[in-house]
Amino acid sequence: MVIDLLKPKLCHHPLTAGWSKSHTGKDYAYYYCVNKTCRKYAKMLSLGDLHEEFIAYLCKTKPKEKYLPLFKEVFIDRYNQRQKDFKNDYSKQIDETRPIKKEKLTLAEKGAKCGR
Repeated sequence: MVIDLLKPKLCHHPLTAGWSKSHTGKDYAYYYCVNKTCRKYAKMLSLGDLHEEFIAYLCKTKPKEKYLPLFKEVFIDRYNQRQKDFKNDYSKQIDETRPIKKEKLTLAEKGAKCGR
């Protein structure tokens, strides 16, 4: 899992994200360990360094050729399920807003009648 890469190899506690502002006012993203027993405690790891390390990790962890069809099948199934979930969530939110829109219209009509 990606989040496991955000753990120092020494203590295996998750890193915490933060922002730092330079003397010029520019913001920089970084990660650091909050485990006081870790040698990397409070030492900053820049977002750029983390990205480079992650890309290097991805380059080393390619699936074996024989697993590619299964990987593709699982990936596409998961993608399709997520797409279906998003569509269902969207439809649900639209359905939930209908009564509110109707009530808003009713109140606007009543307000218009009062103003006459």
